[in-house]
Parts: sequence; C-alpha cells; structure tokens
Amino acid sequence: MSVTSDQGACSRSGDDSVICRIPSLAAGATATVTLVLRPTAAGTVVNSATAAANEPDSDLTDNSATEDTTITSTIQITVQTNLAGLAFTVDGVSYNATQTFSWVARSSHTIATTSPQSGGTGVHTYGPGGATTVRSCTLFAPTTNKTYTATFRTQYYLTMTHGTGGTASPASGWRNSGTTVSITATPTNNNQVSSASPDGLAAAPVLTLGRTIQLQSP
Repeated sequence: MSVTSDQGACSRSGDDSVICRIPSLAAGATATVTLVLRPTAAGTVVNSATAAANEPDSDLTDNSATEDTTITSTIQITVQTNLAGLAFTVDGVSYNATQTFSWVARSSHTIATTSPQSGGTGVHTYGPGGATTVRSCTLFAPTTNKTYTATFRTQYYLTMTHGTGGTASPASGWRNSGTTVSITATPTNNNQVSSASPDGLAAAPVLTLGRTIQLQSP
C-alpha cells in the first residue's frame, strides 16, 4: 500500500490506515489524496475517509465517505491445437498458434474451430466432432489456470482406379494416417489382374491381388 497527496504529507498508520496532514485550504479549494492498494485475493475492498480540522465545523454530516471496490481475480487460459499450427478462434478472433489469455474467473468466452482443415493436396486434418463442421464451445472461465486443446488427426485421400475388365475395392475416400487398407482387384469375364501399384507412395512395390498398404505421409 502507498499513499500520496498533492498537498501536505501522508504516512501509514498501522497495516490498513493512512493519515494525511493538509495545510490550510481556502474556501472551495481541494486536496487530492491517492491511495494505491495491491489486493491479494478477490472480494470487496471497503475504503473509508474521514476529514477533521482545527477550525469549528458547523456541518459534520459531510466529513466522511465510504467507497466499495470489487476485486476480481484473473486466471491464465491457454488455447491450442494438437496437431500444432491449425486454425481456431477465441471470442471471434482467429489464431493458428498457441495463445494464452488472462481472463476474469467465471467470465464467458467462446472457443471454436473447423473440421476438416486442409494439409495440402490429398491431405487434411480431421478434428473434434467426427464430421465436416464448425465446433464451438461457450464456457465460463474456471477459477484456476487451465489449457484447452482441440485434438485433430491426419487423413489422406486414397484414390482407387482400375482398368476395364474388372473392379477394385475399397472405394476412393479419406483414411486415417496409419490405417492399413486391403486392396482387392476382381477380374470379370475371364480377365486377369496384371498389376496394381499405389500412386504417390515412395518406392512402393507392385501390388498383387489382396495386397495391403499402410497410409503414411508420402
């Protein structure tokens, strides 16, 4: 706690009081006393001031005043994505890197992200919700520091093509990274499978009927 005055001098009196001695003031003149406190907990601080003078005072009803100050606590909130570097919004502002905010406890905020997000041609990241969607969460800030993480997974687009005289499965579509996919070619009308190869997989061997592949980053 500290105290200053634009006139006279002030000093502390005990742990929670100050005394200011102001020189004589002309009629209508004022003196300003500034009190600085550093609260240690949330709550209400009650400030009381009392004035007294050596001269007779015919009206004692205006010699004191009380002011209540509400102290709110702030907490540190970290918002991030896993995988790193993906887009999200906090209270309508866009980010693509981990952010830390100072929020008032129990204040209302909105965190949102979209899914999927592009990771380049044939690659995207699929996030919370399990479908193409905007995921939004309105929350009340907790009373302790906390981290919120939107968790994503990488998917790759598997394109299936085949020549005439047969079929191939599974159908083209998005697959989770690390998923093992069984490729099956079915000839028709006495045709035979000649070869099959996974386009885009580095140094991949020729696939034969019933071969499996594991989807990883090209």
